[in-house]
Amino acid sequence: MPWKCRSAMECRQLLVKAVESGTSVAQAAKEAGVSRQVAHEWLKRHREGGDEALNDLSRAPHAVPGKTPDELIERCLQLRRQNPTWGPKKVRAWLAASEPDVEWPSASTVGEWLDRAGLVERRKWRVRFPGSTTPLSHAEKANDVWSIDFRGQFRLGNGAYCYPLTVTDNATRFLLLCTALTTTSAREAREPLRKLFQARGLPAAIRSDNGSPFATHGVCGLSALSALWRALGIRHERIAPGHPEQNGRHERMHLTLKQETTRPAAHDQSSQQQRFDRFQEYFNHRRPHEAIGQVTPGSLYQNSTRRWDGEELSIEYDTTDDVKHVAANGSVKWRGTTVHIGDALVGFPIGFKEISDNVWQVHFTDLVLGILEPGETRLSKPQPG
Repeated sequence: MPWKCRSAMECRQLLVKAVESGTSVAQAAKEAGVSRQVAHEWLKRHREGGDEALNDLSRAPHAVPGKTPDELIERCLQLRRQNPTWGPKKVRAWLAASEPDVEWPSASTVGEWLDRAGLVERRKWRVRFPGSTTPLSHAEKANDVWSIDFRGQFRLGNGAYCYPLTVTDNATRFLLLCTALTTTSAREAREPLRKLFQARGLPAAIRSDNGSPFATHGVCGLSALSALWRALGIRHERIAPGHPEQNGRHERMHLTLKQETTRPAAHDQSSQQQRFDRFQEYFNHRRPHEAIGQVTPGSLYQNSTRRWDGEELSIEYDTTDDVKHVAANGSVKWRGTTVHIGDALVGFPIGFKEISDNVWQVHFTDLVLGILEPGETRLSKPQPG
């Protein structure tokens, strides 16, 4: 268990005593919540000057035009109180950007000011596992990869449940969509996504988990939403089951969203959406983001050049393909037989390509759905190679 220190001085003294009684520096540093480098610095100060040397060192800036140290401290504390989820790095970055003529102290000094004012919440130690991007693609620029997910339902003040649907751009961390829905159904999610595509353009890929409404256990894992994305030329990336860290930057945004907008929740859906709208503006254009150099996502993001006007999609197949539209019951009529395809492709055209005598390959755009032979009512998996 990490130590619960009432002050930085007490934490330094506990670390020295722990090391003197046989605890390793690495373990003592972990319990104190500091790096090993900081722990070694404390031990060096104690060896050279005893307990007195563990007192806080002055880190006041040498020259602050037009400002006194007390005024600087108050500006930092005021900004932190206005933004309770901000750490010292974010506080300093925002102040440095808004008042560049002031020589602001280091983030560590700001952190000490916040700590002394009781504005630092001690975090519990958690085991963290490294994320994996394989076979997921790396987002190098805006609109390479968008991440999509539901934050998780919560109850509003009037007792109804709210399901926030969110979309972010992986490269710039720009929050593209944050909308309050009443269900997690594809039917309800489709309209806000359609408006998003029209407003922002189309990404190269969308990353999601394997849950509904993004994926199913049907043919090729397609859902009604992912089928639409494929028809639009958007690649669908799915993280490994049970590995949310593969979408870690989106999950981290959800934590901030929860802290800023749902504690407590609004009374009804409309009021909650107003909170989401304010949060989206704040997250994109006001809040500095450490992962992108303490600038705002809005300063980096640009709309996609791949546009969609929202009109009916036109999917083209080879002239040699036999094209059928999937009926409302998820099937097609093929040479006198009803063949089950799946609900995800209802309304979409699929192609039948003969690959050998009376053996047909069934595909949707360039995705092979399966193989069909005479008399069969279901597709069989294509053979590798």
